[in-house]
Order: sequence, then C-alpha cells, then structure tokens
Amino acid sequence: MDAKRKAEMMASLRERLDTATNGLGVVERLAWVINHVEDYLGRWTAFCGLDAIPISGILESDLHTVLLLGVALMDEEIERIGGPSRLRERWEEFAGLVRAIHAETSPQSSVCLTLKVQTNSKPPVFFRV
Repeated sequence: MDAKRKAEMMASLRERLDTATNGLGVVERLAWVINHVEDYLGRWTAFCGLDAIPISGILESDLHTVLLLGVALMDEEIERIGGPSRLRERWEEFAGLVRAIHAETSPQSSVCLTLKVQTNSKPPVFFRV
C-alpha cells in the first residue's frame, strides 16, 4: 500500500478517535484504541485460520494495514502518558508481536498463536497491568 493511502487511513483513525473521545480523558482514549486494535486483530487472526488465504495476501490487505496503524496510534497514546508504566511494558510486548509478522510467518507460528490467545482473553492480555 502506498504512503498516501496509509496517511489517509491514519488521519481517519485519529479523527474517529478524537470524535469518539471528545472531552474524555486519557483512559477513555486508551480504551477506544485498545478496543479497535482488539477488533482488527480478531479479524486478522480469523483470516489466519483460513487455509485458502496465504499470509502474503493478509499482509497486503487493508486489514493488516489498519492493524499496524492501530498499533502506531496506541503507541502515540501511551507516549502521551509519559514515564515508565506496566501498561507501556505490556503494550510494547504485544506490539512487538504484531510488528514481527512478515511474509514467512505461518498462521500456526508462535507469533500468530500468541496473538490469538491474547485477543481471545477478556480483557486483552496486554491490558492486564
């Protein structure tokens, strides 16, 4: 996907966040982003379970792009908090798993399986601080 399209998608995601959390605090902003990342990842892991769709196809999809953009947006929101925190540590672990996905990643790999487990837990594993 080209840089212009990614920038448009990120701008749209930020606008949706700002509109949905207008007048609310940092916790509500974090919760909004987390809920959306969780939704994107849930859809992403569902596609990983389909043998008919190769990982390369998933990586080239808008879904994968918006997942990565959601991770980047969460990075920004956590940065606003400042300072070290347990949430930041857990988030960085989780975000590292998402960023580690590449064309050679198997849907049965430890990365994909760990992400599936984390996504299916309530609240998401990275949010348990």
